[in-house]
Amino acid sequence: MKFSQKVQNMAVFIEFLAGSGLAIFFHLVLHNEVASYLIFGIGILLSLATYLLREDMEITRTELIDLYHHSHELTYAVSRIIDPECHTKAQELLASTLRTITMLQNGLIPLDENEFYLEGAKCSDATIQRIRAVDPVTSGWLSRATLVNFYQSNLRALERSVSITSG
Repeated sequence: MKFSQKVQNMAVFIEFLAGSGLAIFFHLVLHNEVASYLIFGIGILLSLATYLLREDMEITRTELIDLYHHSHELTYAVSRIIDPECHTKAQELLASTLRTITMLQNGLIPLDENEFYLEGAKCSDATIQRIRAVDPVTSGWLSRATLVNFYQSNLRALERSVSITSG
């Protein structure tokens, strides 16, 4: 630990000693009891205030450093990649992630194909009046469970007398 760090850690004690020393000087040497009590009280209050400020600043400093390291974690990780091809791939992944985050900021939820059909099936099951849709059926759709689920949810909607039209 550096000398200046030790002095900072002992600052409250040093401030207290300075205030007490002044109060003792006013009391014993100048024989002014009111001033000595006033100096002692103000000295203690100043010591407490500076201690609390130092503690608050240290806590804030620690939190800011943690936030800084957390927010730059990906940047540091990418900068440690040595292989140029891997570095290019990492940059592509970051760009893709940034596009996804931008969509989320705009209130859009990106879905992969399975998630899309599952969400479509949920919406179809919840529909009461009308569905306006495009036929998503492609070759080999019977072998894909999410498409079968989507198709069956549309059939359930038809059984509930929901009108399904193409868009």
